[in-house]
Amino acid sequence: MALDWDTDRDLGPYIETHLVYELKYLLVAATTWAAVHAEADRERWPDHLVVMAMESAFVHTRTLCEFLTLEEGWSKGRSRHEAPALPLWNAYHAPMHMKVLHPDPRRPYAPGKREGDDLKDRVADLAREVLMAWDQVAEQDEMAMFRSVMAQARRSAVADSRLSARRMGITPLFS
Repeated sequence: MALDWDTDRDLGPYIETHLVYELKYLLVAATTWAAVHAEADRERWPDHLVVMAMESAFVHTRTLCEFLTLEEGWSKGRSRHEAPALPLWNAYHAPMHMKVLHPDPRRPYAPGKREGDDLKDRVADLAREVLMAWDQVAEQDEMAMFRSVMAQARRSAVADSRLSARRMGITPLFS
């Protein structure tokens, strides 16, 4: 399939090529984080895997939330869906930008003293919220022509995350 990025004309190719990638690696990163976030679970895995999984999940969360909430370039009508409510994203996007994506000059910080210091513990919660919002957007009338592409992207991402969970010996996070 030729890449067609004219989202003003057809959002489908963008979803099935780009957003499917974002959704897949969000769910796989969140699964990986869940498998190794506890100190006792890290020994058999490469050093720093928990941090890499967390940061990867946050990057993919941001990209998907910008699409879902019609932020950044999406505010120009490239998708006609209505933005779903994303309470965790609303609560954590500023700390995520400050602590991970665009580090604030005040880092390092004293955990527990600033808003969002528990961000590192919200990886799976944010991924679940994104997946729920993905489903809500896919069901909107405005997205009827993209519903099957969005459903396939979801199925593929969940299957990849379930494979990761099986390989890492944990219960799958997503279904």
